[in-house]
Amino acid sequence: MKCFLNRFCPSLVIIFFLSITACTNKPSYETCGDKSICSIPPTAENAPESVKKLRTEVAGKWKLADLQTENTALKTKQSFNNLRFSMCVSYNGGIQFFRNGQDYVCDYCYELKSTNDTLTINIDEANLSAFCKQQLQTSAITIRNDSMILFRRDSTVEKRIVYRRTDDNWNYKIN
Repeated sequence: MKCFLNRFCPSLVIIFFLSITACTNKPSYETCGDKSICSIPPTAENAPESVKKLRTEVAGKWKLADLQTENTALKTKQSFNNLRFSMCVSYNGGIQFFRNGQDYVCDYCYELKSTNDTLTINIDEANLSAFCKQQLQTSAITIRNDSMILFRRDSTVEKRIVYRRTDDNWNYKIN
């Protein structure tokens, strides 16, 4: 009997350990400290797979890398890459917006939607200050590698806003 236990006990311990770690290895998503003021998740249960995938990809910390505007009526273009804005996008539907590094400024709730072939991030603008309404608006959204690109058209002005993913210390991630 002793031989039987010596032979199979180490295997049982390994199986037990693997079963425990398998049960606790759920994917972890950014929650921005779980301080979300939002009560509705950003995607519906029956949302298309592209929207569910976007929800996972958009969660994280982002820093503004580039803002380009084009006035289509006046045919003028401007580019700004010295703005110091960043945000933490929660998997649970909230966004915390920061200025000058980590100076907290605004809280947003967002929803992800799909219209035809366009994925959109819809920002709830209720109870926002004028500054907060201008900083982050409902836009078409694309995630490519470690970049989030927002496209918005206001009357004759087209905006292309690029955020880059950061680590926990707000430094750009290096591929």
